Amino acid sequence: MEYNPPGFRAIWPFAWSNDGVLIGFAAIHQRTNTFSRVPGTLAQDRLRLRAFGREILQTFAHTRSVAGSFLASAERLGIRAVPLLAVYARASGPVPSSELQALIDRLSAQICGYSRPLDGLFLHLSGTMLTDGGVSADAWLLQRLRETVGASLPIAVFLDQVANVDAELVSGATIVAGPQQWPPVDIPVRVADLLERLVTTVEGRIRPVTAVHRVPLLLPLAAQRTDREPLRAIAGHVRELESRSGVVAVTCFGGFPYADVPMAGAAVVVVADRSLTRAEEIAAEVSEHLWARRSELLEPGLNIEQAVHTAMATDQGLAVIAELGDAPEAGGPGEGTTALWALLDLGAEDAALAIVVDPAAVQDAVKAGVGSDVELSVGGKTDRRHGYPIDVRGRVLRISDGTYRRRGPLDSGLIESAGSSVVIEAHGRHHGRFALILTSEPVAANDPGLLQALGVPIEELRCLVLKSAVEYLAAWEPGAVSVLPAATPGITTPDLLFFPYERIPRPIWPLDPL
Repeated sequence: MEYNPPGFRAIWPFAWSNDGVLIGFAAIHQRTNTFSRVPGTLAQDRLRLRAFGREILQTFAHTRSVAGSFLASAERLGIRAVPLLAVYARASGPVPSSELQALIDRLSAQICGYSRPLDGLFLHLSGTMLTDGGVSADAWLLQRLRETVGASLPIAVFLDQVANVDAELVSGATIVAGPQQWPPVDIPVRVADLLERLVTTVEGRIRPVTAVHRVPLLLPLAAQRTDREPLRAIAGHVRELESRSGVVAVTCFGGFPYADVPMAGAAVVVVADRSLTRAEEIAAEVSEHLWARRSELLEPGLNIEQAVHTAMATDQGLAVIAELGDAPEAGGPGEGTTALWALLDLGAEDAALAIVVDPAAVQDAVKAGVGSDVELSVGGKTDRRHGYPIDVRGRVLRISDGTYRRRGPLDSGLIESAGSSVVIEAHGRHHGRFALILTSEPVAANDPGLLQALGVPIEELRCLVLKSAVEYLAAWEPGAVSVLPAATPGITTPDLLFFPYERIPRPIWPLDPL
């Protein structure tokens, strides 16, 4: 399960020259789910990850993250990287405008206060962050930065594959790109390519122009995986187009359907050298290809009972069930109990559920201590759209501070925290026994690092239930395991009819007949 990224050398400190091209790096990243009842925040004590200045080297160097890939690529290119700030918030509701403005002010001061003017700026944004005023936080951030650095400074923006992209967002950037695979296992390559394009722009060898073609598609995250058709073929075509002369970057963004905003939906962004006509032609070609194959994007899924039954009956090794309706990487609170109920009711054995977020239940288990029998009320305490609290009887197996190192292809090497966490041996019907992981913070169950840190024997499991929409596929690839996506209730469900949309562009497929 552990992923060792190729070409990442354990070199410290980084040896950049003091002259040559000077590129600043900054990240302000959050995915906003407008249906979330958990307020978004950029406050320092509530962030998933944060680092300022040279702290970025200590936190991200030699990891497979966007920041780590930027640092490695800068060293390879021999340019001088200027780490400014890296702020990664948990996916939730809109972020306060005041908190965003404070970060923008800090970033602007860092840029203006540096010993010499930057030659370029590399930004990592989600393309889905919204303020509590209902506007695109990413577009607002770029507008404010332009007021600081001026119109001529080249700015490269790396967005998530699920970004909701429109002309306003790209207007503040010189080059916009994102992953061409989802899950984004190609981040190191894509970041390296984008940084190279930024450097050639700084040196005056190219003059980027951008075309954006929006496609009237609202795609659940589970439908955006590029390891199967039709997006596998489209991703391959996009890579071929990008290799052509005069083409700087081509990205097909799937969009973020859990944001009720006018810019929701898929988009194709093409950056070409000097020729807007060429960029428009390629964007139209990819858009038409995507639109023509839209009927292949949605597949009927299993419900959770069917998924658990199938997993328990398999004799083909590990079956991984994705609980799609409560995915923390998309703003799910992580406290949903649909899968927990199914595992208890069906008497699951040789199974594990990662995760259920419940700080109160964690504290009760911690007070009881390892080896103690407990009766806990678990989950469903802040948002009943994901299920109600369930009484769980079991035994406390392990207690942890929740700190773990990521081991899979996504952000490999980063150290994260799920907050105080416990592993409970949950006792279900028919003498069922399975491992229930309770955490205090919502973390995306898209990496085996947390399970390994908590001592869960993954290799002995028959069934593993993960709260994740699609990113889990990076660590648990179909073919190596049986993958069973399950459409559970919640604010990240693939059933888009669940959502009371008011602001998305209409008509849009599949909600409207097109």
